[in-house]
Amino acid sequence: MQVFKEVCEERRWQWKMLLDGSTTARLERLMHADALTIIYGTSHALEHGFIRNLTTSRHMLVASVGKAFMATGPKNRQLKGFRSFVESYGCKLNDLKLMPKTFLFSERKECLDFFIHISKNTQSTWIVKPYGGYGGENIEMYYQLSPLIDKFGKCDNQRAQYLAQEYLSNPLLLNGRKFDVRAYILIARTNPYFVFYHAGYLRVAINKFSSDAGLNAHLTNTHIQSHVSGYVSGNHFWTYSELQQYIHNVSTNQDDKFVQEKLEPMVKQVGLFLLHSSMRTYERLPGTYLLLGLDFMITSDYHIWFIEANNYPLWPSNAPKLDKQTYAMANELLDLEMEIHSSPSMFVNLQPGAKYGSWELVYNELSAHCSGQQYNPCKDFPVQ
Repeated sequence: MQVFKEVCEERRWQWKMLLDGSTTARLERLMHADALTIIYGTSHALEHGFIRNLTTSRHMLVASVGKAFMATGPKNRQLKGFRSFVESYGCKLNDLKLMPKTFLFSERKECLDFFIHISKNTQSTWIVKPYGGYGGENIEMYYQLSPLIDKFGKCDNQRAQYLAQEYLSNPLLLNGRKFDVRAYILIARTNPYFVFYHAGYLRVAINKFSSDAGLNAHLTNTHIQSHVSGYVSGNHFWTYSELQQYIHNVSTNQDDKFVQEKLEPMVKQVGLFLLHSSMRTYERLPGTYLLLGLDFMITSDYHIWFIEANNYPLWPSNAPKLDKQTYAMANELLDLEMEIHSSPSMFVNLQPGAKYGSWELVYNELSAHCSGQQYNPCKDFPVQ
């Protein structure tokens, strides 16, 4: 949000936090003013009739999509939605090798199945996350079964709001340090759907990785890493090009186009998966858009794993090597949103692969419909 604030200020736009009792009256005045207003809120905000009415104004944009819970809601809701969607096409989510194996403790049978599973797979390490967790809060790692059984083994309601995810114990390392990948997917318009992709960055742990290292060597998000002694943004944030150069230097099995030919196509495919799995729930209101931050892990066999989607993803700040990219992304996003909602006819004939600045189109509902293109998650994911 800070990046958008600074971009708006550079454009000499006003930036106001409307959190008090005068919010409604002030928005009503803006609705009829000859000025663009962008409102940042959650999917829940669009449940209110007043906010919904704002989306009909040609001067209003709402940076949220109604009922986008399958892409941005609690982790259990996302997972259950993904499972249901994939199974409707005749396969299982685990068959796709898209996400690490995950169990929901709120589902009693699934919780019991989990403890049967770990009794037969005693060498696995597990991460336990709260359904509504954010920024690495309240995440725990379990190397041994007994503490896990003691805390969650009853499968009762008291511990129900957690999931267990199998820990990827063989991560690809950068100079001995664990990392994850952040990428961006933008649902720029919902009626019709236009979806764009943008490269992101890597978040690298400050401390070296080992199986018995502290939690901050395993959890790479910036909120945790910024509190590690010796944190420097230049060591924490890496670019995609730095990743590609590192792979070129250390690997004899991967070509010089891993990022371009494997990582980025996988990110785009996951973006399409999130769109299609949630189409049945999204509200297709005018003047709304949704920016998602997608997180991925890469294991030492170069398998790319989708971890989760995040609404209102944080943009890196105080990261000199990313500043140029970040501010260009933000400026282009604002221009794209203003143009696609004010002059949608300009985008009708765009095909996937077309660029708006550094944002790449990955889905145009109109062209997909005209071509008869049918999405099938059981067939469309690349074999890794």
